[in-house]
Amino acid sequence: QRAVESGADGIQLNVNVPNLPADQIKGVKITHQADSHYEEEVEKRLDPRGREYYWIGGKCIIDSKGDDNDMAVVRAGYISITPVKINQTNFNYMDALKGIDFD
Repeated sequence: QRAVESGADGIQLNVNVPNLPADQIKGVKITHQADSHYEEEVEKRLDPRGREYYWIGGKCIIDSKGDDNDMAVVRAGYISITPVKINQTNFNYMDALKGIDFD
């Protein structure tokens, strides 16, 4: 076993657990982040006092192929652990932007 240091090199662990009783969870899998999008749904409703409000929801659509991404694994009944980096800066593109005259 190797210990994983939390926050080493800016890495965090994204852990997703299926909404199942513990005895029905099939195990743990190391995954990559799925490409996905939401089909948004906005529904106009009334609260108990008759005031209007909007319920924003929708369905998550997995665009990734295969069964090794975080969303597919959780839907299959496994706990998903995905190492993610917080800094999303595209350092390669910074030089291209520095060459633009924004004045």
